Amino acid sequence: MFCCITDSEDNILSSCFLDDENSYICIWGVETDAHHRRKGLALLLMQCIIAAALTTSNDNNMPAPVFMLQVSGRNTAALNLYKKCGFLTESRIDYYSLHS
Repeated sequence: MFCCITDSEDNILSSCFLDDENSYICIWGVETDAHHRRKGLALLLMQCIIAAALTTSNDNNMPAPVFMLQVSGRNTAALNLYKKCGFLTESRIDYYSLHS
């Protein structure tokens, strides 16, 4: 599923994708247009997604959804965003590259 925030002319300002798996909702590809960064749009987008998912689960008497995301440890902007949203680091994966 594609989620986004647009302006009055339907220009996409901030967006992300959601995959609803069996036991969790995976959030990926969170992006904000370069001219609109640092205005809280990605935070607003994440808050709306989380609130909608929680409302849907409450309305259907289902357990609260579990969200999952993956982010590079070097992406401090994303790490700060997710921390503001209440996400905690559950595990870390080290990646290695082969140089020839």
